[in-house]
Amino acid sequence: MGLTATLMCLYIAFVILISVDTTQGKAELNVVACSVLAGIVHFFTLSSLCWMAVESYNMYLMFVKVINSYIPNLVIKATAFAWGKFEYHEIWQTSYLSSYIFAFLLCV
Repeated sequence: MGLTATLMCLYIAFVILISVDTTQGKAELNVVACSVLAGIVHFFTLSSLCWMAVESYNMYLMFVKVINSYIPNLVIKATAFAWGKFEYHEIWQTSYLSSYIFAFLLCV
């Protein structure tokens, strides 16, 4: 669901960005509005890549590491990672694998 929402927001922001600028070589937006739209497109692009990394990690847990692959609060941790929240909170301290998960999420 998160990947779908991210891609939908990315496509909407991209369509808004290309529909506002219709003439090539002529600046139709001021610098602030163009920078905000470019920042939104950039954020959703990075977020979609993070959601793909979360999905690949989930598939790794399902297909490769089948036994003892339960991670408490994985959805909360994955959502925090994919939407860009890197706060060290109580959710990271819930399992003995939390340090490995946190290290994995920081590397991706």
